[in-house]
Amino acid sequence: MNATHNHTMGSTIPLDEKSAATPQARSLLAAAAPAGTRGLDVSGWQSLTRANWTTIWNNGARFAYVKATEATDYTSGEFSEQYNDSAAAGLIRGAYHFATPNTSSGNAQANYFVDHGGGWSADGKTLPPLLDIEYNPYGATCYGLSQAQMVSWISDFSNTVQSRTGRLPAIYSTTDWWTQCTGNSAVFANNPLFIARYTSNVAGGPGTLPASWYQYTFWQYADSGTFPGDQDVFNGSLLELQTFAKTNPIKTTQPAVAPALGRNVAVAETPAGKIYLFWKGNNGDLWLKTKTGATWSKSTDTGKWIGPGNGLSAAVNASGQFIVGWRGGDSALWITTSTGGTTWSAISRIIQAGATATPAGPTFEIAANGTAYAFWKGQNNGLYQSIRTNGTWSRYYSLPDDVGPGTAISSGIDGAGWTYVFWRGGDNNLWEANWTGKAWTPQHRIPTTGASGGVKSDVGVAVTSNGVQYVFWRGNDSRLYQTFWDGKGWRGYYGLGANVGPGTSLSASLNSKNATSVFWQGGDNGIWTAYWTGSAWTGAQAVAKG
Repeated sequence: MNATHNHTMGSTIPLDEKSAATPQARSLLAAAAPAGTRGLDVSGWQSLTRANWTTIWNNGARFAYVKATEATDYTSGEFSEQYNDSAAAGLIRGAYHFATPNTSSGNAQANYFVDHGGGWSADGKTLPPLLDIEYNPYGATCYGLSQAQMVSWISDFSNTVQSRTGRLPAIYSTTDWWTQCTGNSAVFANNPLFIARYTSNVAGGPGTLPASWYQYTFWQYADSGTFPGDQDVFNGSLLELQTFAKTNPIKTTQPAVAPALGRNVAVAETPAGKIYLFWKGNNGDLWLKTKTGATWSKSTDTGKWIGPGNGLSAAVNASGQFIVGWRGGDSALWITTSTGGTTWSAISRIIQAGATATPAGPTFEIAANGTAYAFWKGQNNGLYQSIRTNGTWSRYYSLPDDVGPGTAISSGIDGAGWTYVFWRGGDNNLWEANWTGKAWTPQHRIPTTGASGGVKSDVGVAVTSNGVQYVFWRGNDSRLYQTFWDGKGWRGYYGLGANVGPGTSLSASLNSKNATSVFWQGGDNGIWTAYWTGSAWTGAQAVAKG
């Protein structure tokens, strides 16, 4: 064993982690395990026998992470025994790699890791590969890399492991190191988090998590205790741990709509009339429910994390290409996409935060030819746009319209690819700008502040293939209102039968038969709908409970 390069998970934390408890305090943690399923992590420093692993099982451990490799020149001499004997004793086990980002690329270290034990299979007893990335035991804390270089290195490692094993690796780190060395990157939401924090009050949790994650999957809460090595816990039951080992991480929180400012409910409807309803759940994930005919599916967690983001928008074209996008907690634009609406891509950031950050919006549309459009209000109150062609999003464009203090931006697109953008103005009237095929029109007001009391919610928009525009909102009297453009002019506004109550987060859809549906987040944080039956509007109906 090359002890010089046999660093354990967290071996550097007592020295560097500002939130770490003192060594004396850590020694008191053995009897104070957090709630969850208990486990441990070990390295070549622990020489264990098959009998030891049986004792570990009898003492309550149900999983173990075992060090396999470090850099591209070290493999633990204890790995095979620890990995195989822990499994024979009944533990769910996985392998981890101690990263040294200054010695070789993420790709090189990922390949070395997988080649020397860092694999994964959906056998129910193998945890996903784990990247241990923490304070540098050999020198500069961040290994001499800039924050952008570190994010790139981790992405390189993660993508390579996924391509080799079919599973994204979990990431072990501390909030302090992550903030220093990645700039508190928020782009690894789909990698399970193994957080390290030693505290004398485990009931208070592991504290603030790095920006990529809203909850931890594993927590290393002490470096000694009941088990050899470090003391860990899985954030869930044994059944959930077994499911996690076989598949991608599962979420246990009920799919209520998260209460937050900005739209958290969005809908996309195919021309054939299948409705895809999206919302931000109270666990921070994107949830999905579909309606075919009169039948709703069960609520499904897509596993895509929105976190503190809001401003949810969804679009689909006749070819079944979907975009779901939102304003992230960093005020940048984030999306996930799908063809067919079943498998969703990893989330990606398409517009950086900064001068064009999004205090309102975004809203997305997809033309029949696959060209996609994103619109949002910038920090300077201007209306901005980005266009995706051939899979690539353009730089942003500043359109001639000024949204002013307006919010609740929504949009629609017709069969010719003309786009229409609406928003609630600071005067609570409805405002619009649209692309005529040659230029953007100046913004114009659509009066709504009469009997309706103005627009008091997000704006729902549905546009027919020939350009008829339907716009919906909640009025001051809590009723659902509509106005529409029929090619000749705006036809006033109409109070519909549904009572929206204190609801917000309004969104609308329309199919090829021009049947419209409206969805909103109710005051109970459930999802409600009203729709046109062909002769009348229904009253409010519950779709998903809060």
